[in-house]
Amino acid sequence: MDSNRWHSSARMRGVCLLRHTCGAATLLVVLVASGCIENAGFVLGPGAAGQPAHGSGRPQIQSPAVGFRILPGPGLRVAGAQQFTVEGPAPEATHWGVSRSWTPYDGALGGADLAVASAVGASVSFSLSAMPAAATSYTVTASDGTLSDSVTFQVVEPATVSPIRFASPGSVPIWVHVVVPQSLDPATHLLVALHDDGRRGGDYCLDWLDWAGSQNYAIVCPEFDEATWPSRRAYHLGNVFTGSDGAGMVHPQERWAFTVVENLLDHVRRSLALTDARFDAWGHGAGAQFAHRMVLFRSNMPVRYVIASGAGWYTTADLDLDFPYGLRHLDPGLSFSHQDLLDYTNQHLVLVRGELDNGQPPDLRVSGPANQQGLSRFERAEHMLRTGELANPNLNWLMATVWGVGYDRAVMSYVAQELLANQLVALPFH
Repeated sequence: MDSNRWHSSARMRGVCLLRHTCGAATLLVVLVASGCIENAGFVLGPGAAGQPAHGSGRPQIQSPAVGFRILPGPGLRVAGAQQFTVEGPAPEATHWGVSRSWTPYDGALGGADLAVASAVGASVSFSLSAMPAAATSYTVTASDGTLSDSVTFQVVEPATVSPIRFASPGSVPIWVHVVVPQSLDPATHLLVALHDDGRRGGDYCLDWLDWAGSQNYAIVCPEFDEATWPSRRAYHLGNVFTGSDGAGMVHPQERWAFTVVENLLDHVRRSLALTDARFDAWGHGAGAQFAHRMVLFRSNMPVRYVIASGAGWYTTADLDLDFPYGLRHLDPGLSFSHQDLLDYTNQHLVLVRGELDNGQPPDLRVSGPANQQGLSRFERAEHMLRTGELANPNLNWLMATVWGVGYDRAVMSYVAQELLANQLVALPFH
């Protein structure tokens, strides 16, 4: 059997117990499943408050002259010394200049420094830093007096939460919060944390800040704001459709929120020169809805494990049930097949529920089809898992129950971290 599967054929049914101490509290997590767990282009243009916009992908060379260019580099860099080299007819006479602009995340007025640093030579180094709580962009220009070239990129500080702007091709720019560990190296792993209806990605990155440093992970927290990505259609359901609950036309894939996340992760991985092409994902609440549908609609994404905690309702593995509660859809542009069903149920998906998340809060969907999954988040997670088992006897999904806990983001982030780090889950990190 494939060593990357979560369980062996000898452990097709089972219950595993994990006991964790978090401060004075002890969490008992029960794992139940079919087995125990075994780049976008850089676009310059007007930004917030009339300030320059911040790019979001690989650096864009500004109309380079033939025979004279700055060697390209990543569109996202970690603060510190940065090396730049020019190719040209007389590179040793090249004059360099550095400018900087920034846009605060809180909406305050941004700013720009037109002359941050300068140097002369074929290869130079500049020490660059990020402005606190602001997307910080640098433009480095090289000129030999006749020919010139420039590159633009963003800078983040290590071991803290840094905001950036990211523009996926064919979509609108979004805010993204990033944590880069001090120990960053090619072996660093990547995780995306997906926010709930509060739409505050920075809070989610804070939940993972310390863990990222101890486990050598880079954390990426995209933020899909309510104004640009309104309602459940645009976020919970990934902006796949023009209407609610799968109604209307299918948007082009570059406008899907799922595609934006995929391109974002590819951009970060390439910029940080990470050798592991795969990533892990954790979503809570609305983010859990986003996460499990992301691996349905983008089944070829290089995702390793998806942990979905506290989802209000699910798109189940049922070809005979209408979307968004199942996989049957009349739109010819979105025809789910039996192979799609297998691809979905073969994903390494962990459903996490709290024992006390057993009521019907005001924001919980209570429509007829949703209630058929159960009357609470607790019951609906069970329904999701059992439907998957009926669809695929070799289901790769898992359910984790956290006793004594309800709908609690902080606890669920801790549980997700333990699931990823604990040896019992036997994650194949290599």
